[in-house]
Amino acid sequence: MSKIVEIPARIEQRVRERIYHAPANAVMPGDCHLWMGVRKNNGYGIYYGVIGWRDAGRYVQRYAHRLSYLIHRGPIPDGLDIDHLCRTPACVNPDHLEAVTRRENLLRGDTITARNAAKTHCPQGHAYDGPNTHHRASGRSCRACGRARRRAYVARYPDRVRESKRRSA
Repeated sequence: MSKIVEIPARIEQRVRERIYHAPANAVMPGDCHLWMGVRKNNGYGIYYGVIGWRDAGRYVQRYAHRLSYLIHRGPIPDGLDIDHLCRTPACVNPDHLEAVTRRENLLRGDTITARNAAKTHCPQGHAYDGPNTHHRASGRSCRACGRARRRAYVARYPDRVRESKRRSA
């Protein structure tokens, strides 16, 4: 998807009509403005049409919440995503949209990343603090549990572990 810097007035008017001239049943509690156009399977609104001269007359898809942010707040800063503060993907209310980093957006939502980041202790109850936490590309792990697993392995399979490794475990 190419970056949109500005929207022509005629396109802006079409987007505004879909946001503000929606039927009354489209407004949810909390003043969400639901996109009345096409929505993707994940619930996000899609504007489908020609937006600017860069599209060269081709029809393109753009996320409705990004267009709403662009119309009401201006260009989206490089490297930032648009976060729905209301957690409603179809909402295009500019008061519910905020430009944030991808990490912040993931941590705010109900995602696996957010749930794991919120954990303060391992399943056995050891704290995830500096000295007891091992960080790697696949995530983090508890060093105390790792030592316990190693001791159990060495006790069960002593012939599979070299002598020098056996003494350190």
